[in-house]
Amino acid sequence: AQLAPLKRVAKALGGASWVLGRAGLAGHEVRRGGGTAAPVRAVAPQW
Repeated sequence: AQLAPLKRVAKALGGASWVLGRAGLAGHEVRRGGGTAAPVRAVAPQW
């Protein structure tokens, strides 16, 4: 039940992110990620 708010925040983030909550402290911290997914860049092989 205490992890539900963290799970909601984590699901709302795009891309790979960590949402960190510490026992005994209110709130949470987003360690990485943002509102948009990182662009994927294709590179042609240099044969």
